Amino acid sequence: MSLYQWPYHIDLELRSDVPRPDGPVPLRINGPALLAAAGASGHLDFRSLRLADKNLFYGHWGSDTVERDVAVQFVPDTDFDPVAKPCGTLWFYLFKYSWEDKAFPRTFRLYFDIVVGGGKPAWSGQAEPQRPFPVLSEISPGQLEWKRNSQTSLAYNAPWSGKPHFHPITTPAGRTLTTDRPRDHIWHHGLCFGWTNISCPAKGLKEYAFWGEPGGAVIYTKDASEKASGPVVSEFRSDSICCTQAGEPVFDMSVKGRYLSIDIGWDWLDIELTLSAREEPVTFSSEYGHLKVRLSMDFQNPVILDSNGKSERDNPYRQPTDVDWIGLSGHLEGTPAAMLLLNHPDNPGGRPSGDGSVCRRGEFFIDEGALFAWISLNPMRINPITINAASSLTWKYRIVTTDRLLSMDFNNYQYTHWTTPWEVAGLPE
Repeated sequence: MSLYQWPYHIDLELRSDVPRPDGPVPLRINGPALLAAAGASGHLDFRSLRLADKNLFYGHWGSDTVERDVAVQFVPDTDFDPVAKPCGTLWFYLFKYSWEDKAFPRTFRLYFDIVVGGGKPAWSGQAEPQRPFPVLSEISPGQLEWKRNSQTSLAYNAPWSGKPHFHPITTPAGRTLTTDRPRDHIWHHGLCFGWTNISCPAKGLKEYAFWGEPGGAVIYTKDASEKASGPVVSEFRSDSICCTQAGEPVFDMSVKGRYLSIDIGWDWLDIELTLSAREEPVTFSSEYGHLKVRLSMDFQNPVILDSNGKSERDNPYRQPTDVDWIGLSGHLEGTPAAMLLLNHPDNPGGRPSGDGSVCRRGEFFIDEGALFAWISLNPMRINPITINAASSLTWKYRIVTTDRLLSMDFNNYQYTHWTTPWEVAGLPE
């Protein structure tokens, strides 16, 4: 049975050596290569891209194959042009039980058509996703918000002269994991980037200049750009100029965020951080920080767990060790909730230090007994990282939010899936 009568199609096979969740899968699409593989000429109509799952059967013994429409979303490259640069990423969901070993290889059929003049990029296909997906909207310049079932599930805040950060970050069930401007440290903002020491000899920076405390450096952020929202993924890019207190530029910071809603109990927030030096080299070092999350003060019985199996609670002086991931889980409103930070192995600086602490503190009288909880991935604790003049470095991270308690098996499963590339047979490059 065929869903479509599109003039052209190719069959592809998705392979994997590791168990996979039902989450979104990226397929790189090159228009001319796709047409050539199907023996077609002209220009690919990106509005016509459709994907059908061929792994479903009907009949008593499953002898006949039936296709099932898959929710898809095409996200063009930054410099996409339907004729001159017809390239982008086609995202789609897997279906249930895809994480079982027996589920691979999986076969799909990609349908498409041609159009005179090249057509326009399609942002989403016609199939409905399996669960409500977060919808992205811009509340004000520099402030993005995602809502699911009319409730805020994620927000990115980048005021013109403030520190860019994510808050709130929620679990799939809507419990808020982060805190913003807690009374003990009002310069802590949810999930953000910061460094305790940045050296640029020509600028004469002080310690903690870019940590966010009052009287420090200034970060000017442009309006978020390259926004895409659809039934599979939402993503954006935000660029900032990091300056001295007097407003003199020191380095540039670019944050790319991609929010993916998974239908078996967790969400992913993928972040790419790019730091670019200007006319002078810039050296980053940090006693703590880099990628840091200040977590909710309402957590009950929180525990920090890292990839070395080190599990801690009620410890304000956790000794850092190099890790692949670090997470915190506990209970919010009486139910499990957790956040997990994954480091990509290709990141500059090697394995980062897994920093953090979780304890009840009484040194701030207005918050006596309140929870102080934070975790971070810091590749600059032991060895400073220098970015040469007119050069840049990029770090990749995945933040997993879930309504469950963390375990070594669950965390390693998330890390292995993320760092093991997909294998796709039949899709032309």
